[in-house]
Amino acid sequence: MREAAPARNVWFGVLLFVVALVPRLWVALAWAGEPVWDGHYYDFGARRIAEGLGYSDDRTVGGQLVWHPWCHYPVGYSAFLAAFYRLFGASPIVAGVANALVGAALAVATWALARYAMSERRARVAGFVVALYPGLVLYAALIMSEPLAALLTASAFWLAVRDARGSRGLALGAAVLGLAALVRPQALLCAPFLSLTRFSLSLTPPPLRSGSVPATTSATAGMGGARPLPPHPPAGTESVALAGTESVALAGTESVPPAGPESVALAGTESVPLAGHANAWVALLRDGVVATAVALCVVLPWTVRNCRVMDGCALVSTNAGWNLAIGAFPRATGRFETLRSSDGCRDVTGQVQQDRCWLGYGLEQIRAAPMRWLALIPAKLGYTFDHESFAVEYLHEARPATWLEPRRAALRGVTTFAYRLVLGAAAFGAIAFPARNRARGTTVQGALAAAALSLGALAFLKETPLFWPLAVFAGVIPWLPMPGSPSRPPALLLGAALLDTTLLAHAVFFGEDRYHVVVIPVLALFAAGALRRSTFAPA
Repeated sequence: MREAAPARNVWFGVLLFVVALVPRLWVALAWAGEPVWDGHYYDFGARRIAEGLGYSDDRTVGGQLVWHPWCHYPVGYSAFLAAFYRLFGASPIVAGVANALVGAALAVATWALARYAMSERRARVAGFVVALYPGLVLYAALIMSEPLAALLTASAFWLAVRDARGSRGLALGAAVLGLAALVRPQALLCAPFLSLTRFSLSLTPPPLRSGSVPATTSATAGMGGARPLPPHPPAGTESVALAGTESVALAGTESVPPAGPESVALAGTESVPLAGHANAWVALLRDGVVATAVALCVVLPWTVRNCRVMDGCALVSTNAGWNLAIGAFPRATGRFETLRSSDGCRDVTGQVQQDRCWLGYGLEQIRAAPMRWLALIPAKLGYTFDHESFAVEYLHEARPATWLEPRRAALRGVTTFAYRLVLGAAAFGAIAFPARNRARGTTVQGALAAAALSLGALAFLKETPLFWPLAVFAGVIPWLPMPGSPSRPPALLLGAALLDTTLLAHAVFFGEDRYHVVVIPVLALFAAGALRRSTFAPA
């Protein structure tokens, strides 16, 4: 039976890929249209790269066309599409097929990552949620970068958590996260969190370190233990008190309490008590720096290219300053607004110079009216997390005659309802039921469940949608050392890191619902893991 398990997993992965691919291919072939909005620039950049002209456009100077490099948008997605354009020709259909492959792979990557966070059954649910999620299916017909960014980020997390050799997993995950940063630069914010996997692996007994671990024992507990733990536990039968009074064996002994049907033995999770142990924090920070450095090394060649051919150096792209200005200038509403020359930055020429000008302008506006900028945060998060309509509106913009208002409104309702349902379930991703960690744990977990239910009721019943507090709740709770919590392994915490950095980025800049697409796999993972059992049974 054990030998058959890997084969079953392979076949399930193939099945999941096909289930995700079929509807995406249908959508891509039936609904793909001319690229619009940011998609126009992604497509244009891909065509130029495929033609051997690099990431560039042409400008007319003195009546002559002159090659002109650019990097306003991140290069990664255009470079990805360019490979397909070079092989099969440049068209919306080719882009749609490429997107369908990405979307199908994303479902498999979500399942693979979820297997290191929860039981096999729940991990499969996470994979199917992504495979059949309406908004992600529609994205196959859009020339937009979010699914590729999500795939690379999820793959980076999976590589980091799956490798028994912590240093190798850290390096591989960080390298792929560097590729993700070429598609979505905010991915670099997740790099320091990869150290959670490295640190946890160093504290895990050998039998529990790698692979899909058996579901017969649980080696996880709540964060914030009472006693310091040495970086490498001594051999033999050693128990360390964690989260109050429970104890867990650290050297592969049998003193770990039996797990319930939803428990899995997870390689080094939040059972590590970081509080009060300086060496643990030093190791965590050190490996976070290493992971960030590796990710930056992947980005570095593109940065060098920008320094060489642009009017100044740019790490990946030149839209950070624009985005800050859009979120801070006097006409800011919390969502995208077009910047005009009358707003500032009239006398600039190069892209880097222009972006730096807008960055300075945005910072100046924040300094001048900090409370106004802070007051816009709820609106920014609301535009990002309250609904999901971008894919439908893109399709309408590309083919308005096909997407008349009744059809458009109906599909908007489907995508928004599916999103809100997954987000609502995700809020319970770090809450235990039943809470088996004595009376205190039961009380705390019950209070958290009541809080999540209250936020959900407020979101669904309020006349004006208010779902972003659920996203904040889902992103914060996994980090809190609550009594009675379910296991919170690195795979789950990395998902929380992606959600939290997304919340932070769009609180600072501006919001649109397309920006939550990259965290849909995280929400699916959290939703599938909702209301797991507490780590420990009552003593």
